[in-house]
Amino acid sequence: MKTVIGFLRTSGVYVLGSVLSRLVGFLLLPLITAFVAPEQMGYYDLSVVYVTLAYEFIFMNIWVVILRYMHDSSDEERVRALAPGLVLFLSSTVLYMATAGVVAVVVTPEHIWWVAFYGLSISLSYLTGYTCRGLGRSADFAVSGVVNAIVTAALNIWLLVGLSFDISALYIAGIAGYLAQSIYLEIRVGILRRLRWHWFTKIRATALRSMLLYALPIGFTAMVYWFINSFNRVVVSGLLTLEDNGIFAVAARWGSLLAVVLTAMSFAWQEVAFRRGTDGPFFGRASTVYFAALAASVAVLMPAVRLVFPWFVDPAYDAALTVIPTTLLAAAFSGYFNFVVSIFYAAKNSRGVFWGAVVAAVANVGLTIPLIAVLGLQGANLSAVLAFAFGLLMLHLILRRRIDFRFGYWRAGAALLLPLASSLVFWFLDPIGNLVWLVALAAVALTASLVWWRVRSRAMTSRKSPKDPVDEYDAAIGDEREG
Repeated sequence: MKTVIGFLRTSGVYVLGSVLSRLVGFLLLPLITAFVAPEQMGYYDLSVVYVTLAYEFIFMNIWVVILRYMHDSSDEERVRALAPGLVLFLSSTVLYMATAGVVAVVVTPEHIWWVAFYGLSISLSYLTGYTCRGLGRSADFAVSGVVNAIVTAALNIWLLVGLSFDISALYIAGIAGYLAQSIYLEIRVGILRRLRWHWFTKIRATALRSMLLYALPIGFTAMVYWFINSFNRVVVSGLLTLEDNGIFAVAARWGSLLAVVLTAMSFAWQEVAFRRGTDGPFFGRASTVYFAALAASVAVLMPAVRLVFPWFVDPAYDAALTVIPTTLLAAAFSGYFNFVVSIFYAAKNSRGVFWGAVVAAVANVGLTIPLIAVLGLQGANLSAVLAFAFGLLMLHLILRRRIDFRFGYWRAGAALLLPLASSLVFWFLDPIGNLVWLVALAAVALTASLVWWRVRSRAMTSRKSPKDPVDEYDAAIGDEREG
């Protein structure tokens, strides 16, 4: 119970943190869809897809490695563990900018340098944010997300509405938001001020090699992840049109509603998982509950989105509405995949993650083109769902062999019936029917939560309260009579 309460408390802190930067993208939908045409949105989304591949592969998610090493260090040594990670980050920055220069000369894409600095600013915010978490400054991390959100929203409004910028406004506002977040964390936490020059002069090659060897599988996994999460958009842009990709991108923004919960719980879960280490039975129970909770969340979100969609999206993007159910389902599978990945990182087994991601990537690459050719945008989401399912089977198998992890497949399958039912309501009933379904789901969820909390509270009370001596005497007499 104490673990659950701590998990929820930490999740709440992280909701105010990095999650708000995702939420801004959703709240700005009315503005962006009104001022940015679907084809322009398609180009912007495609450029972000490519730059994400670049920075995740080149930087090798070094911020995750730094957090892991800081957790393993004593309080005095935590900042010192940052030194070799910072060296790797700076080296990756040089390689990243050199790659951007080559692309600018050879390919000459539109807005290339805004795109490059956008990716670099995200990488810097990850570095400062994960370091802040490693130092235990969760409150500052939360506020930094608020700063990012405010700056991004204000600049988007000013540039798009006030100055009539093109899609470069989206890049500029994003860069400013992430830089503001990093600057705020430096002012509050003083990451650079804590460093000492002699730490860098005394870094051993073995320390860099150790961190690099741990980071390499994570970097390759990030590249493989790209083929799971983003390859679909490349195929949509090529097989269909940039306009279709813009519509698909707007539908994906509604997945940010679920990502708000997923990202917060993922951050909090990392810290719980790192403390648990290799507790297979605990991880099996937690994973089953988490998957069921995701399924229930998606089931509730679907009718809610159906009701508010016309108020948030310009009519030019109306085609995105029919894609919402499969978009949310794909987001749920992605969130659960990340949840299981954290278990591997806790056990320092990043190679296992790589093989699970490879299975998912191969499945997605194999399924995306035929499914999009037959089902259009729906096929892009269904391909992702199936790919994550294959990858998860591999991850579960590895965990079962190594730490006796046991996932409740029957319970998970039963939980999936809820979002499937919500999908049918979403597609075949009008807004009034979706409202009735939403109210019914909310009532059931509230009742179940109250019953669970009452049963749990009584169980905890009975464990803590001493037994009544009279009851113990009566029980003993009863045992003697039966004997």
